[in-house]
Amino acid sequence: MNVEVRGKKDVKVTQRLQEHAEKKLSKLDKFIDDSKTAQVALSSEGDLFKVEVTIPLNEIYGTGNVCSGRTGR
Repeated sequence: MNVEVRGKKDVKVTQRLQEHAEKKLSKLDKFIDDSKTAQVALSSEGDLFKVEVTIPLNEIYGTGNVCSGRTGR
């Protein structure tokens, strides 16, 4: 499965964030065809970070929040 990671608003996608998203989503490889592309959107609101993952499956889109949490600020 291909993984496209993008940052919304002021979130910069670093190599480490890209690799982390790919590692976590690789667990789905046994269920999802290699030709599919997972779209990952990273955003922040104050000290909260949000990750949205969208994967098209047979013309049906599965979207959900992977996680959200607070920073240690």
